[in-house]
Amino acid sequence: MIKTFEEWCGEKGIKIEEVSANLLPTAYKVWGTECYHEAKELKAENAALRERLSKAVELPCKVGETVYEIIDGEIRETEVIQLKIDNMGLWITIRMGFGVSTVLFNKVARIYLTREAAETRLKELQGEEK
Repeated sequence: MIKTFEEWCGEKGIKIEEVSANLLPTAYKVWGTECYHEAKELKAENAALRERLSKAVELPCKVGETVYEIIDGEIRETEVIQLKIDNMGLWITIRMGFGVSTVLFNKVARIYLTREAAETRLKELQGEEK
Protein backbone atom coordinates (compact mmCIF):
# COMPACT_ATOMS: atom_id res chain seq x y z
CA MET A 1 0.00 0.00 0.00
CA ILE A 2 1.36 3.41 -0.98
CA LYS A 3 1.38 5.96 1.82
CA THR A 4 0.55 9.60 1.41
CA PHE A 5 3.25 12.18 2.00
CA GLU A 6 1.46 13.26 5.19
CA GLU A 7 1.38 9.68 6.50
CA TRP A 8 5.05 9.16 5.72
CA CYS A 9 5.99 12.44 7.45
CA GLY A 10 3.85 11.49 10.44
CA GLU A 11 5.60 8.15 10.82
CA LYS A 12 8.98 9.90 10.67
CA GLY A 13 7.88 12.55 13.19
CA ILE A 14 8.16 15.32 10.61
CA LYS A 15 5.76 18.24 10.80
CA ILE A 16 4.42 19.16 7.36
CA GLU A 17 4.81 22.89 8.13
CA GLU A 18 8.53 22.34 8.71
CA VAL A 19 9.33 20.43 5.52
CA SER A 20 12.80 21.57 4.53
CA ALA A 21 14.17 22.06 1.05
CA ASN A 22 16.31 18.95 1.63
CA LEU A 23 13.20 16.78 1.99
CA LEU A 24 11.59 18.00 -1.23
CA PRO A 25 13.86 15.93 -3.54
CA THR A 26 13.05 12.85 -1.44
CA ALA A 27 9.35 13.59 -1.81
CA TYR A 28 9.92 13.86 -5.54
CA LYS A 29 11.55 10.42 -5.68
CA VAL A 30 8.96 8.73 -3.44
CA TRP A 31 5.73 10.39 -4.59
CA GLY A 32 6.58 11.71 -8.02
CA THR A 33 6.59 15.14 -9.61
CA GLU A 34 3.03 16.03 -8.58
CA CYS A 35 3.83 15.83 -4.87
CA TYR A 36 7.16 17.61 -5.34
CA HIS A 37 5.56 20.52 -7.17
CA GLU A 38 2.68 20.68 -4.71
CA ALA A 39 5.15 20.90 -1.82
CA LYS A 40 7.08 23.69 -3.60
CA GLU A 41 3.82 25.58 -4.24
CA LEU A 42 2.79 25.20 -0.60
CA LYS A 43 6.17 26.51 0.57
CA ALA A 44 5.85 29.52 -1.75
CA GLU A 45 2.29 30.15 -0.57
CA ASN A 46 3.41 29.84 3.05
CA ALA A 47 6.19 32.39 2.46
CA ALA A 48 3.73 34.79 0.83
CA LEU A 49 1.29 34.43 3.73
CA ARG A 50 4.09 35.04 6.26
CA GLU A 51 5.04 38.21 4.36
CA ARG A 52 1.41 39.44 4.42
CA LEU A 53 1.13 38.62 8.11
CA SER A 54 4.27 40.59 8.92
CA LYS A 55 2.58 43.69 7.44
CA ALA A 56 -0.85 43.07 8.99
CA VAL A 57 -2.46 45.39 11.52
CA GLU A 58 -4.54 43.99 14.33
CA LEU A 59 -7.47 46.28 15.02
CA PRO A 60 -8.65 46.75 18.60
CA CYS A 61 -12.31 46.35 17.64
CA LYS A 62 -14.58 45.44 14.73
CA VAL A 63 -17.49 47.11 13.00
CA GLY A 64 -20.68 46.20 14.87
CA GLU A 65 -18.99 45.75 18.25
CA THR A 66 -20.05 47.64 21.34
CA VAL A 67 -17.63 50.20 22.74
CA TYR A 68 -18.03 52.65 25.61
CA GLU A 69 -17.63 56.39 25.81
CA ILE A 70 -17.69 58.88 28.63
CA ILE A 71 -20.01 61.84 28.10
CA ASP A 72 -20.96 64.33 30.81
CA GLY A 73 -19.66 62.03 33.55
CA GLU A 74 -21.63 59.01 32.32
CA ILE A 75 -20.61 55.83 30.55
CA ARG A 76 -22.64 55.17 27.43
CA GLU A 77 -22.66 52.09 25.24
CA THR A 78 -22.36 52.72 21.55
CA GLU A 79 -21.76 50.76 18.35
CA VAL A 80 -18.77 50.93 16.03
CA ILE A 81 -20.07 51.65 12.53
CA GLN A 82 -16.83 52.35 10.67
CA LEU A 83 -13.05 52.00 11.07
CA LYS A 84 -10.51 53.99 9.07
CA ILE A 85 -6.71 54.04 9.24
CA ASP A 86 -4.61 56.92 7.98
CA ASN A 87 -1.23 58.45 8.77
CA MET A 88 -2.61 59.85 12.05
CA GLY A 89 -3.85 56.49 13.32
CA LEU A 90 -7.13 54.62 13.73
CA TRP A 91 -10.37 56.57 13.41
CA ILE A 92 -13.48 55.00 14.91
CA THR A 93 -16.94 56.13 13.84
CA ILE A 94 -19.66 55.43 16.41
CA ARG A 95 -23.40 55.99 16.71
CA MET A 96 -24.45 58.91 18.88
CA GLY A 97 -28.18 59.08 19.35
CA PHE A 98 -29.45 59.85 15.86
CA GLY A 99 -26.06 60.93 14.55
CA VAL A 100 -22.50 59.70 14.32
CA SER A 101 -19.17 60.79 15.69
CA THR A 102 -15.67 59.99 14.44
CA VAL A 103 -12.78 60.07 16.89
CA LEU A 104 -9.09 59.24 16.72
CA PHE A 105 -8.50 56.15 18.85
CA ASN A 106 -5.52 56.69 21.14
CA LYS A 107 -4.66 56.86 24.81
CA VAL A 108 -6.58 60.09 25.33
CA ALA A 109 -9.62 59.12 23.25
CA ARG A 110 -12.99 59.03 24.88
CA ILE A 111 -13.73 55.60 23.41
CA TYR A 112 -13.05 52.52 25.55
CA LEU A 113 -13.17 48.91 24.42
CA THR A 114 -14.52 47.54 27.70
CA ARG A 115 -16.88 48.84 30.34
CA GLU A 116 -14.17 48.22 32.94
CA ALA A 117 -11.72 50.49 31.10
CA ALA A 118 -14.37 53.20 30.85
CA GLU A 119 -15.19 52.87 34.57
CA THR A 120 -11.51 53.13 35.49
CA ARG A 121 -11.08 56.26 33.38
CA LEU A 122 -14.27 57.79 34.77
CA LYS A 123 -12.96 57.31 38.33
CA GLU A 124 -9.68 58.97 37.30
CA LEU A 125 -11.57 61.91 35.80
CA GLN A 126 -13.75 62.28 38.89
CA GLY A 127 -10.62 62.22 41.09
CA GLU A 128 -9.07 65.00 38.98
CA GLU A 129 -12.15 67.19 39.42
CA LYS A 130 -11.88 67.18 43.25
